[in-house]
Amino acid sequence: MQKLIICLLGLKGGSGKSTTARMLATAYAEAGLSVKIADFDVWQQTACERRYRSLRDNDGCEQPL
Repeated sequence: MQKLIICLLGLKGGSGKSTTARMLATAYAEAGLSVKIADFDVWQQTACERRYRSLRDNDGCEQPL
């Protein structure tokens, strides 16, 4: 199985990197692919925030995105 790594980076905050990463991950996951997100922005932390909200709200959406 071939692996694909997509890197979204830029110095400017608010340019849509995290939103784009979430949207791409969601689209690939909905297509049945295994998806993992690594967010190294200490101010944003997209993946950590999603997991926290899922656990807090007990919404059952604990699949990795």
